[in-house]
Amino acid sequence: MVNLTLIITSVLFAVLVIIGAIYFVVYFQSPTDKWVAWFPKVIVILSLSLAAWNIFLLPLDVANQSGSVGASPGGIPIQTLTLAFYATSIIIVLVVMPFTVFYYEGEDNKDDEDAPKRSASGQFGYAIKWIIPTLAFIAGIVAAMYWGGLGYAQISTTYLQSPLFDTTDLEANSLAGFYTFQFYCNTTAVGKTITLTPRVPLAVNASAPTYTVTPAGTSGSPGFGCASVSGTPICCAVTAVNEVVVSVGVFVIAVITLLGWIIFAVFGGVGMASLPYDMLNEFQHRPKPISSTEYAERKVKIGQQAQLLMEVGKTVNQEVKEAARGNSFNKRYRVIKNRERQFRKDVIILDYHYKKLEECYRFQSGNILLQYIKLFLACLSTLLTLLWTIHIGLYVIPSLLQQRGQAVNPVSPFLNDMLNLTQGVPVVGIFLYALFTFYLLFCVLKGNAKLGMRLVFITVHPLVVGETLMSGLVFNAGIILLCSLPLAQFCNVAFAGYAQYTSNQSIFGVSISTLKGISVGFDVCVYVMLGFMVITFFYNMYNPYKKEKENQLKFNW
Repeated sequence: MVNLTLIITSVLFAVLVIIGAIYFVVYFQSPTDKWVAWFPKVIVILSLSLAAWNIFLLPLDVANQSGSVGASPGGIPIQTLTLAFYATSIIIVLVVMPFTVFYYEGEDNKDDEDAPKRSASGQFGYAIKWIIPTLAFIAGIVAAMYWGGLGYAQISTTYLQSPLFDTTDLEANSLAGFYTFQFYCNTTAVGKTITLTPRVPLAVNASAPTYTVTPAGTSGSPGFGCASVSGTPICCAVTAVNEVVVSVGVFVIAVITLLGWIIFAVFGGVGMASLPYDMLNEFQHRPKPISSTEYAERKVKIGQQAQLLMEVGKTVNQEVKEAARGNSFNKRYRVIKNRERQFRKDVIILDYHYKKLEECYRFQSGNILLQYIKLFLACLSTLLTLLWTIHIGLYVIPSLLQQRGQAVNPVSPFLNDMLNLTQGVPVVGIFLYALFTFYLLFCVLKGNAKLGMRLVFITVHPLVVGETLMSGLVFNAGIILLCSLPLAQFCNVAFAGYAQYTSNQSIFGVSISTLKGISVGFDVCVYVMLGFMVITFFYNMYNPYKKEKENQLKFNW
């Protein structure tokens, strides 16, 4: 039966997500991009909406399934929706966004500075020239992996075998046939002695017989054992690993999800440690009122650094144009591109110091209420990082080890209990789920910015209110959309107690997480995320605020 209330609620929520994505673009976009660049704006809005839908499919799946096994009472085809959303996300990440980047890169003729800009058809041709070999290269890698022996899901299966019994003697044989199958075949009782008592009606004055079921000898195969009554096998269990072919679509989703996992693990781990630390530092070193004399001195220093960067910018720009005329894959070109990235980061740092100086002097330390809101968010992020760390240690890691056949049980459901307790309370359960999941996305963006300021080969596109160019919005929307896939899988593991019998679990828990040669990578990324979080934590502890690169107004050129 179709649940109309659930369907209407889902549609309204989807519309609200789109409205939120539109507001995000309007809030962060640069004034130069207003009423122009409609195509990338649509891509950003669609990407952000899809990312949110990918994440919220799990609570929708839980509500649709209502804890039942088999057909969903809600009537919504969640598995079809999930695969459709994931496939659309991959198309946008692999095709649409690279095409958009190549299209706008082709606007300028890099070979001749005085040449006019390319026309729209010229930009389109330039984008096609680059997107086709890019997709062919990716398709070749995926095809080689799929038909090279990795397109199988390795599913552990237990085969149960039992002979037929004569049911003339209901008291004895129903015990042997039914109770043994019920009790023994659904447990790992090999090596134990089990005493069973029949529950069938007994004759008047008859005593209830008991039977001892003992394990017989093994056949030599791992996981093989038989229970027997008086030496006669009545139930045998054989455990084996079956290789089941997965569809090409599911395999592509798995490969792209693994790529997203790498980004999610590295940036997410760095962000989980850096976001609380940096927000607390921002409050501690918040802008404070300064005198006109100090303002003038600091402004002169900023002006000197700005003059230096202007001269450097001219040199770097000329070097990039000269290098672009040659081979884009030679060492010199890569060195110059790294210099260009470093120059852009120094400009970001200079702009940050200038705005902070103006806030200290002209606005007399800025909005006090906003500063204390940041303090509240810093405390909240500290709490969320702590809760996630505890949950990963108590539940996620033991669950992953258990899936790999280790005799380990989760220490505590932890966050699962909280979500289950609030599941029946309107809004609260969804709010808590959104709080924990979207916090991890914010950590990914923070980790990208944190590492990007320190590693010269990482490009930084900071999100600045009212000043973010469309290239920055497209880049960050791509990161968010790509990381929404591993985040959805991570939530299926982390909240498995909350998401029982759902379609998402059948996709991630059976098809993707058991893929031959790939599934181990998903588990390793969880440890990588924890490792980067610990390393970043100690780095922050032993690296004072004033020694942070972005807090120093001194550029080495």
